[in-house]
Amino acid sequence: MQRDLRTSVRRSFFCVHLTICVFFLYLHIVDQILIRMLEDIKSNIAKLVALYEAERQRAATLEERLRQCEEKSLEYKKQITDLNQQIANLELMHAFQASGDPATSRDRIGKLIKEIDRCIKLLES
Repeated sequence: MQRDLRTSVRRSFFCVHLTICVFFLYLHIVDQILIRMLEDIKSNIAKLVALYEAERQRAATLEERLRQCEEKSLEYKKQITDLNQQIANLELMHAFQASGDPATSRDRIGKLIKEIDRCIKLLES
């Protein structure tokens, strides 16, 4: 009976020992899985940060290009206004130079200015 009891105790001890070993093996496997998951999360975060930085840089570049385009647009609008004024001046000059003689054109312009001044005086009184 004692022998059976010893054998039973040994078997129980072996089972407990085996259960503890299996439990620690399970913990080790879970630990490795968690470590891999954490590494994956870290890797994904690093990728997201890199993508964010690239998009932020792209946005800054696009903002700068937009600013430059707006500046050019303003320059072109001013240039168009200046050219339209030059066209108007040239058309007016050609209208008065119908005779072809610059002296005659000057006299004609002088008469028009005097007439405009006279009209202004009449309007003022």
